[in-house]
Amino acid sequence: MSTLASGEGSFDLSFEDGSERYALIVQSLNAGSGTFPLTVSGSVAPEVRSLSASARAATPAGQEAQIRAAERRAITRLPGISRRRRPALSDDPPLGSTRTFNVVNRTTAPILTNRAHFDEVTATLRYKGERTLIYVDTRAEGPNVTNALLDQVGDRFDDHTYGIDRSAFGEETDIDANGRVIVLMTATVNALNTEQTVEDGGIFTGFFFGIDLLFHPTLNPFANNAEIFYTLVPDPDKLFGAAEVSVQDFAEQMDGVLAHEFEHMINAGIRLDADAPFETVWLDEGLAHFAETLNGVTFNGRVDFQNTLRSALWLQQPYGQSLVSGDDTLERRGAAWLLVAYLVDRHGTGILRQLVAGPSTGITNLEIETGTSFSVLFHRFTAALFLDGQGITTDPVFNFSNLDLRQQFQAAKTWWAGTDRLPGSYLGVKAGTLPGGLGSAGISLAGSSPAYFDVGASTPGNAPVVVQAAPQSNLQVTIIRTQ
Repeated sequence: MSTLASGEGSFDLSFEDGSERYALIVQSLNAGSGTFPLTVSGSVAPEVRSLSASARAATPAGQEAQIRAAERRAITRLPGISRRRRPALSDDPPLGSTRTFNVVNRTTAPILTNRAHFDEVTATLRYKGERTLIYVDTRAEGPNVTNALLDQVGDRFDDHTYGIDRSAFGEETDIDANGRVIVLMTATVNALNTEQTVEDGGIFTGFFFGIDLLFHPTLNPFANNAEIFYTLVPDPDKLFGAAEVSVQDFAEQMDGVLAHEFEHMINAGIRLDADAPFETVWLDEGLAHFAETLNGVTFNGRVDFQNTLRSALWLQQPYGQSLVSGDDTLERRGAAWLLVAYLVDRHGTGILRQLVAGPSTGITNLEIETGTSFSVLFHRFTAALFLDGQGITTDPVFNFSNLDLRQQFQAAKTWWAGTDRLPGSYLGVKAGTLPGGLGSAGISLAGSSPAYFDVGASTPGNAPVVVQAAPQSNLQVTIIRTQ
């Protein structure tokens, strides 16, 4: 690993018989949201395989991303003294009883004190488990919401998800002293879907909103003062929103939704109790998506396939999306999930609790809990993405034992065959080399992202390869002999 303080460096590569090949991994450590023109050039001897030329626009993460951003904006505006808990209320309601909830009805810039930004929803308690209460919006009652369906969702969370997430990430708060987590199935969430589907097969299915763990009578009056998730309701006839939600689809989606959102709930509660800031969105989402992995969540009959699809979007063009800054996108979530998977591979599942406990956030949190600088961690992670499963090294630092990255990438390409969603190759390197002896490849490198180059030569000898970018890109380069 070489650091290029000036943003420029030249590396002499040895081609003893001309058949050798090298991988260059150029990494920006700039944590900002900017991009930097990057050029990798060969002299007369080396040829450099270009990166995929077509730059794809990032895929927005959607409504849940907006909720996470709104949550953090809102909480920073509440004075510290307002984070006191409401006096605990004993809550052991009987099945069939009703309760009124406030449900945010927009994900873009909700105002906590604006009644119009929250629906008042009356709901009936339909499931009462050891750890779960499921309320159903009275507007959605009907033949699509059966006791059997609620038992399936509630029992899965009670008997499976609850214990797995708590063991991995820590314990949730219990500010309403009922010993349970509330799930509110409400048509308000359906109404937030303005499209039938998105291309990756997802719709907005549910969320956790951290303001519900805070109490302030005037600044946060519509908080429900409870550990609560909000989910959509089965809606095959699209009575409540634009998305068609069959009963089967609803049942299949809830496993992932509750596993994912429970991590957010645990993370938020632990940090509020410690008077620590909320985790940065990118790392919080990486942890929440890994909760899906731990829970064996399936999509289209395959375990963890949605995370496979998100990560593949990033892996086809990793240099185009910062891992740690900018808007929340599916690509960034895929990258964060891969990083968390790598950390678990290296440090065990205990690293998850350490990261959630904080109190630091983002890169600083990673450095403290792993005992490794971000520059070294990013070097190891990005090298492992390239080296995994290639038989070049047996060092576990540079491999994933819990994932088959290339196989998963190919599965994603198969899923999106016939679309323009995944046109690139793994890590963005083209299959063909440039003709002739002179090679050069130029791209825009996002801050805190890696770019991969394959370098060979047509004739034996030693030859330089020059890497150039702006000094503020904070470059480091990893060189790997591959052949």
